[in-house]
Amino acid sequence: MPFDVVNVIDTPKFGPSAAPFLCEEMGIKSQKDTEKLAIAKDEVYLEGFNKGVLNSNCTGFEGQAVRDAKDPSLES
Repeated sequence: MPFDVVNVIDTPKFGPSAAPFLCEEMGIKSQKDTEKLAIAKDEVYLEGFNKGVLNSNCTGFEGQAVRDAKDPSLES
């Protein structure tokens, strides 16, 4: 990667760095690999929402399941 990735979600399948993991595994070399990127995005979103846990970069939410994490100020 030509830049530093900020990890916020850890998943059992992809670990803390889903995007770099899948780009490497699927052979994605650029944003022009649109079909592979669409598949990777769907996999990451599904895994992240269903099995992801927020890490220490998410102050106040660390350790919470992604599907359960909500900003308390947005709740009525």
